[in-house]
Amino acid sequence: MKKAAHNIIAELNKPVFMSKMKHRPHIMNDVERCTQLLTDESVDLGTLSKETGIAEDTLLSYRDQPDLLKNAYHIELKKLVAKYFEVFFNRNEIERFRFMLIDIVGAYLKENKDNPAVYDPAYELYMMCQVGDWHGLAKMEETWRAMYAAHE
Repeated sequence: MKKAAHNIIAELNKPVFMSKMKHRPHIMNDVERCTQLLTDESVDLGTLSKETGIAEDTLLSYRDQPDLLKNAYHIELKKLVAKYFEVFFNRNEIERFRFMLIDIVGAYLKENKDNPAVYDPAYELYMMCQVGDWHGLAKMEETWRAMYAAHE
C-alpha cells in the first residue's frame, strides 16, 4: 500500500506536456537539488558534513565542480536531497500543505469509496499525509509549485 503512495509521487514528478501552458514547468531532479544546496554560500559545509556524514573535502569538491554530483554515490545524493528540503522548505508551509491534502483527499475518498482501483492509491496518499512523510510531502509541494508557476 505504501508503494502505491510513492507511485503517486513518482507520477506527480513526471514531466507532463500541457498544450495550454505558456511555459513547461521545470521540476528539479536530485542532482539539481544537490547543486542548489551546495552552491548556496549560506550553507556551511562543515555543518553539512557533520549532519550528512559526507567528508567536507568531498562537499567542497562538489561545490567547486557541481558536475561531479552526476557521478556521486546514490546514498550521498539522498542525504544531500534530504538536507535540501530542510534548508529550502519551511516545515510550517509543508504542514499547511499536508492538512490541505488531507481535506482534499478525504473528500475524494468519500466520493470514490465504491471504486477500489481509485480508492486504494488515494487512501495510501491520505495515510502518508496522516503520518506526515515530510520529505515526500515537500517533494509533492515542490512539484505543485512548479506546475502552478507554469500556468501563470
